Amino acid sequence: MTADERGRLIDALTLEPTAEPSTFRAAAVSSAARPPTAAVYGGQLVAQALLAAARAVPSERAVHSVHGHFLSRGDTGQDLDYVVEPLREGSAQSVVSVTARQGERDVFHLVASFAAASEGPAHQLSVVSAPPPEELPDPSAGTDALDPASAAWLRTLAAAFPIDLRFVGEPPRVALNRGAQVEPQVTTWVRTTDPLPADPMLHAAAAAYISDLFLLATSLAPHGLWIGDPGVTAMSLDHAIWFHAPVRADDWLLYDRHGLWSGYGRALSRGTLTDRDGRLVATVMQEGLVRHRPGAAPTETRKPR
Repeated sequence: MTADERGRLIDALTLEPTAEPSTFRAAAVSSAARPPTAAVYGGQLVAQALLAAARAVPSERAVHSVHGHFLSRGDTGQDLDYVVEPLREGSAQSVVSVTARQGERDVFHLVASFAAASEGPAHQLSVVSAPPPEELPDPSAGTDALDPASAAWLRTLAAAFPIDLRFVGEPPRVALNRGAQVEPQVTTWVRTTDPLPADPMLHAAAAAYISDLFLLATSLAPHGLWIGDPGVTAMSLDHAIWFHAPVRADDWLLYDRHGLWSGYGRALSRGTLTDRDGRLVATVMQEGLVRHRPGAAPTETRKPR
């Protein structure tokens, strides 16, 4: 599948000013894989809200953290309005609040913090090692050898996101479909399918878009479940990103995700994004709601062999 067939991420991240002060509009984004009735992808909300927040801060300040809360379901068939409110403008830090709305309904709320670069002690823990992306198969091609359910899932995945993926190891959904036990970890190389302009904030927003992909799923897979499973309700509740270094989202990034915990109807997942040189560029945390759906037929969980 070509980049044109998948769409361009930069189109999904375009914001236009509106007649209302400090308000920016993102046009509805729907496709065959995400029809107008589908829910807006959480990473899109985080990325667009971050770009809206950046409109309110000095250009020399880079984002270093975002904290978002998903408030209600967004529809891909409707425009999104992002209302920006500066919370703090100090000599070294800017803090901005952004609310995403569809009509009178609040969909998402984000608080973003920006600061100029400064010097200080530096270290990072060792990061996961993986074969280079060039040595890994493209999951959007060569699905003929897979079972029909796995092949259909990979085709839908490729059509839904303007992202190149290379799974390190077997994709978890494929493993579930063949009845294997799946660990609470998903590691992929990721990049945008299209080159992006040399705008650091746009690349940070693209990384934010990527950051929601398969994150909550890591906490479902050990239980034989997946996002969209008819027997389970799964949705993101909040999402946080700490940016540690400038990121280039149209070059390969290694995204390592772990489902740290699940229980009491919730799950907590963590992810790290590193560049090809092994430099940690961002850390992601997300809590999600995970519950068995009342009244639904029991899920036919894939039994490990």
